[in-house]
Amino acid sequence: MASAARVEGDVLFSLSTDDSRPTLVGSVSAEGTAVTVTVREGAVALPNGRAGLTMARVLGAELGRLGLTASLVTRHGVVGTIGAVRAPWLHRIVTRSRHLKLGSLTALRALRRDGRLPEAQPLDVPPGTLLPLTPTILRGMRRERTTTHYLPGSGRPRLIFAVQSGVWDGKAPREFDLLPDVTTIGSAESADLVLPGLGPVHAKIVHDDQDEYVLYVSDNGAGLSAPVLVDDPVAGRVLRTGALITLGQWRLAFFREEFADHGRPFGGRAGGEFAVQRPQPPRRAGTQQPAG
Repeated sequence: MASAARVEGDVLFSLSTDDSRPTLVGSVSAEGTAVTVTVREGAVALPNGRAGLTMARVLGAELGRLGLTASLVTRHGVVGTIGAVRAPWLHRIVTRSRHLKLGSLTALRALRRDGRLPEAQPLDVPPGTLLPLTPTILRGMRRERTTTHYLPGSGRPRLIFAVQSGVWDGKAPREFDLLPDVTTIGSAESADLVLPGLGPVHAKIVHDDQDEYVLYVSDNGAGLSAPVLVDDPVAGRVLRTGALITLGQWRLAFFREEFADHGRPFGGRAGGEFAVQRPQPPRRAGTQQPAG
């Protein structure tokens, strides 16, 4: 048997008819390695026939492998327990499984009787699946750390026009997809993104060989507000998702999907702000944007 898993929980459930009248009321409680399903009000009908017993054997064997038990309790007592149980030899003969332990005869007879009532609600076991046979419960699973080194130009890098909340009409803001290599911004008709009130070629965003999008300001223009997040117009500024750019009267935000944005931290932060960060491997070279 595998090392026992541990579960904690306390859930109430209620099944109602179309007229909102509750027909089945109960609870599911879990503590340590034991799960208990209690039916407080109403009648239940368990799956009949060989198929239902077969599924109970499979479910019981899987719960037993995980070191868990699951019990069904009605107002008449414990109907049965499956999983990591010590079933008497007589129970093993009846169920043909060492993972199924029957409850009291009173509870079993009452369950069979109540299951014939018209208002009895089916209490089915989970349907058959390929894998896993029970809800996934994995312990000590090692998760692979992902990387932002996706295909060059991926993540749909774009500029989103910021809209003031006082004048927003509820429509989605305007967006402009950046070009694969260089995107020019200005008032000239030859600019890729034409914005009146700016210099002819006011700024440009370059997609470099490190798969970064870098903002350069070539013409700040007299009387125009200085662009935000550009420390040195000559050296340029690498854009990250959420970076706000102000060019004259225009306010734009850079956005790129998280899986392709190369910002820190890589693979998740381990520790606080000053913790040592795992270095990223070399990036893929090239500035060609993938199709689609």
